[in-house]
Amino acid sequence: MFAVPKNPPQELLYSKDFIRDVKGLLRCLQKLLSHPRTSHPENYYYVYSLITYYTAIVNTPNVPSTKENVQLLNQGLVVCKCFEDIVARTIPGGKTIVEAMEDIQEERRRSDP
Repeated sequence: MFAVPKNPPQELLYSKDFIRDVKGLLRCLQKLLSHPRTSHPENYYYVYSLITYYTAIVNTPNVPSTKENVQLLNQGLVVCKCFEDIVARTIPGGKTIVEAMEDIQEERRRSDP
């Protein structure tokens, strides 16, 4: 009889630290829901989108780390970063969506050589 070795454990896409950080972001977003400016539909869209994306990450911690999954995660995090910038400028910052996007574009222009 031959002993068949076990497959090595599959590497996961999300680390425990990453999941912990995402849970912290979710707590912050939940607090933002009580802010009066969040009730504006254009602001609510961005907050709700972030909550949905981050909740999906927290609810699926055992996603395997494949090339495709890493690529999808990185693309999603780029979008989330942009949404976070918009939310930070519009809800506590008091700007409109258009003003926030103009500020973000101006910052990108200044940072790109």
